[in-house]
Amino acid sequence: MPPDDGEKVTICHATRSMTNPYEMIDVSTNAIINQVSGKWQGHGKHEDDVIPAFTIPRQSPPNPPGLTWSFPGLPEGSTAERRDALIKNECFPLGIKKTGTASVLPGGKVSYEVAVTNLGFRSIPFEAIKVSDYKVPLDPPDLASALKPGETRVWTGSRMAPDSLRMCGRKLKNTAKATLVMPEKGETSRKRKGLRKRQAQDDMTVVSSTWMTDVICPLDVAITKTPTQATVEPGGTVGYQVAVTNTGPLPVPYELIEVTDEGAALTPPANPPEFLAPGASLLWGASKTAGSDVSVCGTNVTNTASVTVNVPQPPNGEQPKETGRRMPMYTFTPGADDVATAVGIPVSGGICPVVTPASIPATPFAPATAFRPAGPALSVTKTGPARALRGGFVNFRVTVTNTGGETATGVTLSDTPARAMQWRAVPSGAKVSGATATWTIGDLAAGQSVDQIVRIRMRLTASGRSCNTALATATGLDQARARACVTVVAARRPATPVTG
Repeated sequence: MPPDDGEKVTICHATRSMTNPYEMIDVSTNAIINQVSGKWQGHGKHEDDVIPAFTIPRQSPPNPPGLTWSFPGLPEGSTAERRDALIKNECFPLGIKKTGTASVLPGGKVSYEVAVTNLGFRSIPFEAIKVSDYKVPLDPPDLASALKPGETRVWTGSRMAPDSLRMCGRKLKNTAKATLVMPEKGETSRKRKGLRKRQAQDDMTVVSSTWMTDVICPLDVAITKTPTQATVEPGGTVGYQVAVTNTGPLPVPYELIEVTDEGAALTPPANPPEFLAPGASLLWGASKTAGSDVSVCGTNVTNTASVTVNVPQPPNGEQPKETGRRMPMYTFTPGADDVATAVGIPVSGGICPVVTPASIPATPFAPATAFRPAGPALSVTKTGPARALRGGFVNFRVTVTNTGGETATGVTLSDTPARAMQWRAVPSGAKVSGATATWTIGDLAAGQSVDQIVRIRMRLTASGRSCNTALATATGLDQARARACVTVVAARRPATPVTG
């Protein structure tokens, strides 16, 4: 709704401050426009003032009712969108927007982009722009010249999500901030030096933008079931082998895995691990008794096994707690491969008529085979010694394998030593950034493996158990990882010989 004659409007009044080039003030339309001549006056004549567009009635007689003055409020070379954006930004000339990775696995890499835009109408010296993030080191853009009006530059950075299943279901929050600062002495003009005293007490304006990344923990399993015999007699027992394979990117807690089999007795695996590693399998035994009546002769014994992952659900939408600590939150979506029916076993012999070989399937059951996804899939193994001397050398072997049925593209492998470790030498063929070494592998055919040797020196201050993780990624696939641990021991001093 247009303002009335004399009503106040919000404008961005240009100052001589570098840290706050504009101040947001409310002024009367009469202080901006001469009602008689319709020309700018007052704040309208101040250099670089940014004034919104408005229309007010012509009040000076003898103008008849209905006539208006219309003022676009656009400085030379500006646009209505940038003018309105500056006013909406409370007249601070820097706009900021942070974006990043939407979701990540525990221990995965989160990348960020921080876009800073000059919303004002004067170029801003690049050295006067300060962009920071408390938790993420930011790399500045390659172009270090002044930021022109309407121009946008992008800062980039990344961080690693904590490698803990306790992060499941939580969010990583990162906030980037931008402000204007006075350039250091010797890097500014004489005119700016003259402004330093006046700006020393200025309260610098800070604009910020926050990005939230979901830490996801998807679980996925598959089940296969095979019989251990070709036929059974009436009243006899049919044996089965039920294999559950972790086909997802994360370890699956054994306590969450539930296997059921209709009409069959199940025997759980002996000494199961705490977690079922990605690509690994566990075996359940199963048995079912065939009917003892003659009516079962010539029939087949069939039954179905299924597997599910009992993901803990938060009560009343709240995060559940276990002994005062957050429980890891997973996601599990049942699929067609979570149910397996064994091949029917013919009932013959005993009180049954003799079954001719032609009536028995040539291959009554398929031998158990390793699970292989139809598409590409990555797995990583890492091996090394269990112990190492303080200050000694350790070699780890990292193997990344395409366990799927198609070629994996864009494969990379990275390894980051623990704090108690350091590189003995720059790994062959790898690029090292900070403490992380990254190998670019490229394409891996189905079943193909690549080995890398990681040579580590234990620090002189190392003690106890130290672990580090290797991560493998590929285009369109979730990360695969493997961890190796070593216990650091102090070197024993040789016994002092007894003489005399």
